[in-house]
Amino acid sequence: APQSHVLFSSQVISVLQRPTYPVVKYTDAQYQTVNNPAPQPERLTLAYNSTGPPERTGATPLRLLLAEDNALNAKVFKKLLENRGVAVTCVYNGADALALLTSGNAHFDAVLMDLQMPVMDGLEATRLIRRHEELQGLLVYAVSGHVSSSMRNECLNIGFTNFITKPFDPDMLIDDIHARLKESGRSH
Repeated sequence: APQSHVLFSSQVISVLQRPTYPVVKYTDAQYQTVNNPAPQPERLTLAYNSTGPPERTGATPLRLLLAEDNALNAKVFKKLLENRGVAVTCVYNGADALALLTSGNAHFDAVLMDLQMPVMDGLEATRLIRRHEELQGLLVYAVSGHVSSSMRNECLNIGFTNFITKPFDPDMLIDDIHARLKESGRSH
């Protein structure tokens, strides 16, 4: 005879620590891109074309630093961007992003900075990044799953270049980065 199992007990199994972060919902196309990427016969990169959408060339790929504490979000962002020829380096909090950027050992065209991370959030990390003269021109994009107009204004006042909401359109992001690099004379 099958044995019965206790389904409930009065013991605490686990404790949910705050703050908690919202689950990001991705479109079917974004999910498919991560789990079934299209085959790529050779590594191609994107170059900005002011007369239309980006065109694929053999130019140096964009180099992005992604500061994102959620491993799944980081994997999705990284895969979506790498499938478009972008080189992505991931760190898991603002302190690690700041340390890498100020080490002098790495160069990035832009930073994608999640706003809510442990250790050091994206707001504080960007405030500290902007204190370094050599990083004044660095493109820093605020990344969040939800945003109010007051939060957007706060981000821009702190020194973020632009704002991205999750899920995001990687082609629009790449176009924006290329346009801003070209505008500042640091075109790829």
